Amino acid sequence: MNDPEFQKISYCLDLDITRLMKEDDACLNIGINISKLTSLPKSQLSYIKPRIQNETLKRLISLMESENVYESALKSDTETFLSLYNGSITTYKLANFNQFPIPKEHLDRLSNHPRFNQLVYNTIQNEKLETMQKALLSVEPSLHVNSKSLFYLGLNALKYNEKKQSPCLF
Repeated sequence: MNDPEFQKISYCLDLDITRLMKEDDACLNIGINISKLTSLPKSQLSYIKPRIQNETLKRLISLMESENVYESALKSDTETFLSLYNGSITTYKLANFNQFPIPKEHLDRLSNHPRFNQLVYNTIQNEKLETMQKALLSVEPSLHVNSKSLFYLGLNALKYNEKKQSPCLF
């Protein structure tokens, strides 16, 4: 397409975070997403935050700037937690969410949200997220957990030799 607006959108979406930060605010706001934000060092978040127009991303940056992202995320609402976790790159998940198991009551609360399914897929398919995988063994799935997630949770239970739990999930 020869439409200049389309070309700019396409250009900005394709930029990595380093190159995106060198662009004007319009391009930055077109191309920025949670994945790109979580690839930034914490020290650069304060530089980028004033340039962001999306309020959801601004809230996530505030959470990411906190001293203990894990604790702050647990205290946040379900939507915020799931947005940050599901949108994060693996390195960020390992550093901030894989150090301690998420408490069962928090996982049960998360399972009431439709985006919990994405958390299940992301976690169980990623071999590096063992602590999170083990935490998922304790979840009591809600009605929002779809059949694919139940299947993944069943596979996860088998992986960790939780044979009593796995038949309930298949």
